[in-house]
This record gives sequence, structure tokens and C-alpha cells, in this order.
Amino acid sequence: MRISLSCLLLAGAIAMVSVPPGRAEDVPYMTLAGELAGAVESPRVVLEACVARKAGRRGDYQAAYEAWRARHATLLTQVDAQLARADARLRRDNPAAGASSVADAMTRILQRRYESLDAAALRQLCSRYPEMLRAKDAEMTDAVPRLLQRVADAERAAAAKQPG
Repeated sequence: MRISLSCLLLAGAIAMVSVPPGRAEDVPYMTLAGELAGAVESPRVVLEACVARKAGRRGDYQAAYEAWRARHATLLTQVDAQLARADARLRRDNPAAGASSVADAMTRILQRRYESLDAAALRQLCSRYPEMLRAKDAEMTDAVPRLLQRVADAERAAAAKQPG
């Protein structure tokens, strides 16, 4: 039985970086890759949701987002490399998944999540964008590197299970 990528990523989106530590093989590789993509894509998706609400603030949000990316450039390069390998596996193992990449699939899931917010909740989310980025700073120094390692471990475990 083949589980669809969207089902695995949805499970990852719900959990995000909150999956408790355990053996890499306990959580499917693509689920972990989806969590990783969600962890690093959520600031950009929130930025876009906020700009859609108030286009005049793009400069403020964009500057904060670019500064966040610059602070974590080394880790984001490692994440991008891991996600590129996940994308290659996606194309090889599940070409009919309907997503061009794990990050694109996660972005769609996150966009639906933020698009469903009412005006007051979206306004509150956008007003807290700098605070959210500070929280993401802590996540990028602790939770995301651990998650990246779990994804790498799961990738090795999945490769070991591949026939010949």
C-alpha cells in the first residue's frame, strides 16, 4: 500500500517540530521531511499572508524575514540540501503525488491554514510577526538542527530498506 505524500505531509504539518524524539524509522522519512520544510517555510508563508492583508507593509515584513534568513543561512543551506534529496526521492518513488517538491506541498498546507483565519486572528498573527521570528530563532538553534538530524537518519533508514 502506498501512502500519499499529502497524507504524510499533512501529518507532519499537524505535528510540525513537535514529534517526540525517537528512532528515525518510527516516523516516515517524507513526514519528517515535511516537518522540516514546514519549520523553515512557515515564516515566508506568514509573511505572504500578512502582505496579502496589508500590501503596504511588505517592506517591513520582507526586511524582517530576510534578516531571519541571513541569521540562519548556514542551517538553511543544510536544510535545502536535505529537502533536495527528499524531492528526488519524491519524484522517483511517487511521481503522481501532485507536488513539485516537499516544500511546495508544505507551503500549500500552511497557506490553507493561514487563509482560514478570520480577520482578527490574521491581524493578531501579523502584529506578532517579529515575535514569531524571534521564536523561530530559538527553534533554528535547537529544534530544527535536531529535526534535520532525524530526517537524515530516516533517509538512511529508508535507503537501507530499498531493494537492490
